[in-house]
Amino acid sequence: MPIDLRSYSERSAFDQEISSLFEQRFFVGNAASFKEIDTYKSFALGKKIVTVRKTAAGIKAFANVCLHRSNIIDPLGEGKRHFSCGFHGWSYDANGELSLAPFSERSCIKNRNLASFPIIESGGLLFTGLSGALPIVDKVPGALEKIGMTVSAPFHKEHILHKCNWKLLVENILESYHLNFVHRNTFLKSGFTSTSIHEWAAEDYVNLASITPLPSTDKTTAIRRLARNAAHVYRHAYIFPNLFISNTNDLVGFISHIIPLDEKTTQLSWELFELPQLFALPAPVREHVRNEAIQFSQTTLEEDRTMVESCQIGISSEMRSVQLQAIEDRVSHFHDFYNRHMIHAQ
Repeated sequence: MPIDLRSYSERSAFDQEISSLFEQRFFVGNAASFKEIDTYKSFALGKKIVTVRKTAAGIKAFANVCLHRSNIIDPLGEGKRHFSCGFHGWSYDANGELSLAPFSERSCIKNRNLASFPIIESGGLLFTGLSGALPIVDKVPGALEKIGMTVSAPFHKEHILHKCNWKLLVENILESYHLNFVHRNTFLKSGFTSTSIHEWAAEDYVNLASITPLPSTDKTTAIRRLARNAAHVYRHAYIFPNLFISNTNDLVGFISHIIPLDEKTTQLSWELFELPQLFALPAPVREHVRNEAIQFSQTTLEEDRTMVESCQIGISSEMRSVQLQAIEDRVSHFHDFYNRHMIHAQ
């Protein structure tokens, strides 16, 4: 059964999604990006403002609001800085406990500990449970293995703001129907088309797919002149609700994740990293492949942004409609999974 289209533009549905879906298992980043102490990534999800930090005691997640006057401690985004509020210098240790409060009186401080959230690493990927429960990620290692993914430090990162509901991004990423029409200059030229061989399987919160070209557009022979064990293939995994992972030609890995900002605004963050077969190639070849991957991703994601924002305008109108086709089978699975979990949470 399709998702109720009103939920793409109604605040009440958005609020329920945050508490019932996103707070249960939320992807927050690539562990390889948190190598140095005081490296952080902070974000707002619903009414929670959170920072994920590399501390002397490991990677941890805390409420990112100072206990003094509610200023945000780590600026939203990514960086490296001491865990200290810029307003009055209140600072926190590796456990989120207040360690310094300049010019303060101890008797005026009743609360000394930031709220913390459980965080778990699986296959080099970090997830948090903002409901307070450890997120379930048992199927993540198997999903990475099935798509041939070994996560490493990114060589490129970007963020894109989309003026649309988060579900439109999920649906767009899950189907290849639009390749011939939206991506004529990217996927289509690369040999991946709307009619490419499409195989997929889903297990609970993990949805896997593999797209291989038809014989007439297969470029495996040319790719293997570059890396003998590579192939002309696009493998993809969706980890519900906000993580997307893909492997292109066994050379470049791609991770993207969404943060819903409100019912009609979504941030997409993405990064690229080298897979083992690309690491093994000469430096000039690696640089060429990396540069091509960056340009391809930038162009493709901008093409997608334009289309999903157009869909948001249509889906917010009184003339909205959805008639999913067989080729959009992964979208149908997403709708079914979403509906079951939203109903179960009520």
